[in-house]
Amino acid sequence: MDLLYEKEETSLVYHSSTSLAASILVSSYIITVPKQLWEFPILPWVKMVTNKEEKEVVELVGYILAHVLYSYPSLTL
Repeated sequence: MDLLYEKEETSLVYHSSTSLAASILVSSYIITVPKQLWEFPILPWVKMVTNKEEKEVVELVGYILAHVLYSYPSLTL
């Protein structure tokens, strides 16, 4: 969960702990469940449970997935 301990610029994105939790849940679902098995309506369920707008959750999910999947450690020589 290094997402919670990032730089100041990324912490500004996480203005709501509920949105962050919902987005981490959706991101985890996307990463761990094979696409062929995506039967559970995760976004409508998250919206119902958290009362957060789907757009807000989707934006954070995109940010989280980009951070997790496309972050490369910097090389220092």
